[in-house]
Amino acid sequence: MEFRFDRLRELRQERGWSQVELSNQLNVSKQTINDYEQGKKKPSRENLVVLAGFFDTSIDYLMGRTDIRETIDEKIVHLKRKEERVNELEKGIKSSNPDLDYILNNTTPTFKGKPITEEDAEFFIQFFDKFLKRSDKKDSE
Repeated sequence: MEFRFDRLRELRQERGWSQVELSNQLNVSKQTINDYEQGKKKPSRENLVVLAGFFDTSIDYLMGRTDIRETIDEKIVHLKRKEERVNELEKGIKSSNPDLDYILNNTTPTFKGKPITEEDAEFFIQFFDKFLKRSDKKDSE
């Protein structure tokens, strides 16, 4: 994979940084940043690490190995926040209707008057897991 000079330019411009500002951060010349962005020169491994850190992205993104800009740490934080929101909603639902907890834990669920078997429930869970994964994937794009 080759260094994606277009991504460097895009990330720098999104931050509102000039080539001079970025060059000062990297302790290289403005010409070096210009050469990176024109694809005339590739950053050293050390500078790739620094660039990824500055832009909160991965070296793989800068090198074109992935189109995902977020680092793994950012993804984990994002997923934990989603989990916290789901837990808060669940608590809110249960506290707003204490009978709901009883219904969920002590009755047989039905669909159109027919009992839902454990096999049916597992099918629905797998379906919704796939649906949520697709939804998460679209959110991250």
